[in-house]
This record gives sequence, structure tokens and C-alpha cells, in this order.
Amino acid sequence: MPIFRYRCAQCGTGETRLVPRFDAEVRCEKCGEVMTKQPSAFAAVSRSAASGCAAADFCPSAGGHCCNGHCGCGGH
Repeated sequence: MPIFRYRCAQCGTGETRLVPRFDAEVRCEKCGEVMTKQPSAFAAVSRSAASGCAAADFCPSAGGHCCNGHCGCGGH
């Protein structure tokens, strides 16, 4: 399920919600109004030498090399 950031135009409440579908209608828990989906940042992983990684270990779960375990595999 995707996670989205929402803001209520009625009362100004901001929330992050795990929703079942991209187009799911989300209502404010304070006032009950439909909330608006907000833009959010995303993370990206660079596998280039310019990333500052001195020791890149092979990691099958990362699809190649892993910078000191930053892919979550512990650098193995």
C-alpha cells in the first residue's frame, strides 16, 4: 500500500496515511472533510563512483553493488 501526505483545507490538519489505492478518498479525523493529497519527496539511490563510496560490496538484493550496507543488506 502506498503512503501519501494529506492536508485538510477546512481545518489545516496535515497527516501521512497508508492508503489501499492511489485514488482513495481520505477524510480528516478532526473535522471529517475530504483531504487533499500533497506533493512529497522521494529517495533515490546512486550507484556511481561519484557517490563517495570507497568500498562497494556486491549485494543481490540491491541488484549490484551496495555502499557499506546502505541498501539495508548490511554490506554483504
